[in-house]
Amino acid sequence: MKRIAEFFKHIIKAGFTAAKVRARDAGLIELPKQVAKGANCLNCHWWKDTNNRDVGYCNHPRVSMFVSEKQLCNLWNSNGVKTKWGSGEVVGLEEYKNLVPDPPADLPFDLSGGVVYTGEAEVSRAKNVNLITLPKDIKGAACFNCEYSSSMGWCKNSGVAQPIQKDYLCHYWDHPNAIRSKWRGLNSVQEEKVRDKTKREMKELRQKLKNL
Repeated sequence: MKRIAEFFKHIIKAGFTAAKVRARDAGLIELPKQVAKGANCLNCHWWKDTNNRDVGYCNHPRVSMFVSEKQLCNLWNSNGVKTKWGSGEVVGLEEYKNLVPDPPADLPFDLSGGVVYTGEAEVSRAKNVNLITLPKDIKGAACFNCEYSSSMGWCKNSGVAQPIQKDYLCHYWDHPNAIRSKWRGLNSVQEEKVRDKTKREMKELRQKLKNL
């Protein structure tokens, strides 16, 4: 009987550890009270005001670009954030003393109010940090408005797969109307269709080459 109890204890511990690892890899956090309505660039630690009230500058060295309050990326952070894989607050809230440039008057925006990036370096940085534009009707991102959140308080994304609360957030946050490919002006659903079309075209091309 004791061996059976020890066996189940081991299984539970292993499952708990695996959930912690998934939480860490997904960047699963609990938002602070002042951000209860959701995370966006405006309430991020890295936001710096510019002379245009609708545009900020992301001061994180991995971004260093103009952003709007309708945007969000995987580097979002704020005072009071709690990790869901360890104890204490998230560290790394350094202050970078970069000069904040003035945004150009002709800065392009997408339909949801996010800055559109066209330069090769900007596009690369946006991709690397998963910089997206939130849907028009969503002011901030959190588990309660994520497409992977179930009504039972469970994250359906296989990278998380554990109980969540409405004020949690992770790198997998998504919504069908989020504009993910900012440089192409497509939302995530349209982007998936583009990828499918490209896969089909490549498959057809390989078949043609094989038949030559």
